[in-house]
Amino acid sequence: MPSHAPRRPAAAGPRWRVLVADDMAGTRLQLSVAIRAFDPNVAILEADTGRATLDCLTREQPEVAFVSLQLPEVTGAEALAIARMKGARPVSILMSNLVLPRWVDLSTELEAYEFLKKPFDPEHVVQLLRAMERMLRPARTLLIEESGQARQVIRRMLEGSRFNLEIDETEDARYGLKLMRLTSYDLVIVDANLSGGNGLEIACQTREISPQSRILLTAGGDMARHASAAKQFGIAALLAKPFYSRDVDIALHAAFELRRPYLLNAIRKVTTAAAVQPGKAAAR
Repeated sequence: MPSHAPRRPAAAGPRWRVLVADDMAGTRLQLSVAIRAFDPNVAILEADTGRATLDCLTREQPEVAFVSLQLPEVTGAEALAIARMKGARPVSILMSNLVLPRWVDLSTELEAYEFLKKPFDPEHVVQLLRAMERMLRPARTLLIEESGQARQVIRRMLEGSRFNLEIDETEDARYGLKLMRLTSYDLVIVDANLSGGNGLEIACQTREISPQSRILLTAGGDMARHASAAKQFGIAALLAKPFYSRDVDIALHAAFELRRPYLLNAIRKVTTAAAVQPGKAAAR
């Protein structure tokens, strides 16, 4: 499936606000150059201490924050934690001179999107920005799933993801195809086992009716068979049942052809599908 370049914010429209917080001027400059190369319309905010970082996070409410953990006065982790308690919710990328023993736990506690070890590859930063641009931009989404309970669980997971999804849903495959003729969807999520029409058949028709839509197929059973069929029908990503919130994030990155953050991979390794956390449901 060919790569689709993300649409950038229009020059006349509202700009992103990105905080670059590091006590090294060289690091701030390197990040600023990468950010402006990706989108010259971004408003870049800088901070070189923990207190300045906290002030900027709470006062300016940036959409994205690159925050070094090693900041004077107040650590980057403390600044982010306090700012979150005060209502700041940026997409945050933690930066560090070294990989800390508890870097996964710390990143999870701060709900960070990624952890970057310095020095970092500017291309990695560009890929992160591309993912953030997609996450922040609304994506019209159609969910086709017969089970009312499964739809409810999947919708809750989608709404809890980092992606800004505007969700329509239906239990009827044929009605879903009708909706596609009336609405331009960025993403179509379809269950492989639909009684009103095989999910793969619906995916095939989706390619004809709505060729711009990314297709995410949810399925159980023989995933190798589904993976083989997915290539034939142009399906962007597969989601194996039962799945959990972290699996949804991974599938959405795949569906939109975004680089998956190292942090998401690390978290997936330390959590198993069998270990269901209290209060977290799986879609089946």
